[in-house]
Amino acid sequence: MKLSMKSKTPLADGIRNVLKGTQQRNYYVIVTGKTQTRKSTFAVRLGMDVAGKRFKLHDHVAIIDPEAMIDALKFEGLKRGDAIMLDEFGVGMDHRRWQSFFNRAMNYIMMTHGFKGICVIVTVPYRDYVDSDVLKLFDMQIETLRKHEKKRYVIISPKIVQYNQNNKKTYMKYPRTVDDDGIVYVVDQIRVGFPEERVCQEYYKLGNSSKDDMGKSLKREARRLKRKDFILDDYVKKAMAIIDKLVIKRGSNKILSTDLVQNEFDLPYNRAKLIKSFIEKHHKKEVWNAEV
Repeated sequence: MKLSMKSKTPLADGIRNVLKGTQQRNYYVIVTGKTQTRKSTFAVRLGMDVAGKRFKLHDHVAIIDPEAMIDALKFEGLKRGDAIMLDEFGVGMDHRRWQSFFNRAMNYIMMTHGFKGICVIVTVPYRDYVDSDVLKLFDMQIETLRKHEKKRYVIISPKIVQYNQNNKKTYMKYPRTVDDDGIVYVVDQIRVGFPEERVCQEYYKLGNSSKDDMGKSLKREARRLKRKDFILDDYVKKAMAIIDKLVIKRGSNKILSTDLVQNEFDLPYNRAKLIKSFIEKHHKKEVWNAEV
């Protein structure tokens, strides 16, 4: 790909030539970089530069959630020259699950929608997830190198991805540009401005909502693991070792407090109630003799 560095949007111009030119196919971009280097900010800007006013954050951006990303990959309502952005693709998955999901999702796009002329921009959470098997699915890898918050720009390094089917190797090459004298230069870095502030704020709202959903999902997963690892005998032994702390008086009786058990071991209420029932059935004497 040859870039016109006189243009304000050289990368987007090059990508549009693929989407709408003689090739008329999709173009796949993967964005990598360290955390807090504005990967998502750059990806939003690239989507806007490629698709113009047709790029809508609420319609064309999916953040974190794999199901939302699959919905975005249906390409509903998209026209040639449009762009979609899959942000933090697969964050929260382990490496193997991520690789499997990612490869299946990308192959689905290529087989089903590869001819539609859409730019697919993907940001990934971890650079080491991107191996040769992943890279060969893309046309370009862009790494965010550094940012300047006050001047509102990010420095990126673009590389064209070329996969050789004969030797099964993936090659990375910088794009080129030609000056007025016909001299060819390598383009190893480009400075790209942030989108305007209102766009950034709109994206932050979308991102925060997705992160809240992820937090809730992690809490559900933690509860599931806690239930999975629950072994009644172990908790009974722990409770008996501190029985004085867990027994309360109710009238002339002594009972094991479900609330105290729940708080002591940070368990769901039904698990604490199970411990209480077991101890009161099999260890009545110890409960009665507890010092309250």
